Amino acid sequence: MKLNVMITLAAATLLGGLTACNNKIDQPRADQVPENAVRITASIYNPFAATRSMPLGTEEEQGKFKEGDEIFVSNRDREHTIYRFDGTVWVPKEGKYLLWKKAEDNFFVFYPAEVGLKALEGQAYEEPTDQSSKENIAKADIMTSSLTSVEKTKEALHFTMQRQTARLIVEIAGFNPEFPGDAKVEDVRFNIKTNPDPSIPLKEYIPYAKGEGKKGSAYTVLVPHTLGGSTVSLTVGGKTMTAKLSSNYHFSGYSYTYRLTVGKEKLEMSEVTVSDWTDSAVIPGGEAKAN
Repeated sequence: MKLNVMITLAAATLLGGLTACNNKIDQPRADQVPENAVRITASIYNPFAATRSMPLGTEEEQGKFKEGDEIFVSNRDREHTIYRFDGTVWVPKEGKYLLWKKAEDNFFVFYPAEVGLKALEGQAYEEPTDQSSKENIAKADIMTSSLTSVEKTKEALHFTMQRQTARLIVEIAGFNPEFPGDAKVEDVRFNIKTNPDPSIPLKEYIPYAKGEGKKGSAYTVLVPHTLGGSTVSLTVGGKTMTAKLSSNYHFSGYSYTYRLTVGKEKLEMSEVTVSDWTDSAVIPGGEAKAN
């Protein structure tokens, strides 16, 4: 698979240079959906099942959008709207459907919706670096999709979303014997290298924590892309230590799980597992390869 180097490149490709403009989509009557409304659906039973706005949920939850999720949808003429999931169907956030105005059209989709809105302004979307809450880490689960030359239809459009992030997980495998039984880690940080220029510092991420820092605790972040030299740091017993993430690159759509053993003098990466984030198939050899 190809590494998505910058989300701005994906935005430029999908929106074809989309710039800020007024959304002139007609306001439908409150009691009737327009005849030419563009409808979309998303559920566990269609192609949206490969997307996850709840990247920390159960396997079933990760295959669904949740109530209140919003996606940005644009057509070839740069008309756009935001659709919100009400728990059953997708409806326009402000009551304005995107409308069919041609015999066929192109469509571009972004999740979260802010990605598309930033593209309208010619700006890059910055995923949150503080991902310590479920709300923030969901905003980092960036996905894009497009449909081209679609014939006008009354049926709902289905999009197969493509992830633009990699999921990195550090699990505390254990502590060396010199630590007391109640030992735990604190202040876990991922320090991600996103630029080859050595003068540009690593980008710090605060992960979502599951557990209280003891054995079995896990720390998760979603990042757009990385280069060799990324690290994880933590504090234990008042001492801060850092370990290099053994995978030089982390590819979009993959999940990387590092098992970390904490020692008095250093952190030891005992194992790394790389899997396809979509179906959790483990990649033999522990490394994802770019096509």
